[in-house]
Amino acid sequence: GTAPIVSYRFNYGDGTPDDVGPSATQSHRFAAAGTYTVRVTATDTLGRTATNTVTVSVSVPGPVPSFIPTPSPAAIGAVVTFDATGTTTTGSSPITSYTWTASGGAGAIPAGQVTTKTFGTAGTYVITLTVTDGAGVSASTSRSVIIH
Repeated sequence: GTAPIVSYRFNYGDGTPDDVGPSATQSHRFAAAGTYTVRVTATDTLGRTATNTVTVSVSVPGPVPSFIPTPSPAAIGAVVTFDATGTTTTGSSPITSYTWTASGGAGAIPAGQVTTKTFGTAGTYVITLTVTDGAGVSASTSRSVIIH
């Protein structure tokens, strides 16, 4: 027959002590990114147990890149400034690198939070900013710049 469940044991697979209590709902903060096998064991009033496992993937929040090119559009030979001071981090690690690329053979763009480039040929260039934080998490965003 059936008997009421009296306790739930949660093992989070991360080396922390098991949580044991009467509730089937628990919350847990994982200290690091990774894939964890969480095991829940229910025990009824007759001492019988049943166990279930689930795999949980934990990711580290990363940076949210943002930049503004000025001027845009710009004339051939004008200095275009790329300002990424609007970039934010959702984790606790600060940004450690700002890397820029341009499509269409526009040539290199110097690294940095704020940088400049002069374009010698008219066209629409896709500029991509990749930021990396201290935890090694990277994110990218792109914007078009029109040179006439």
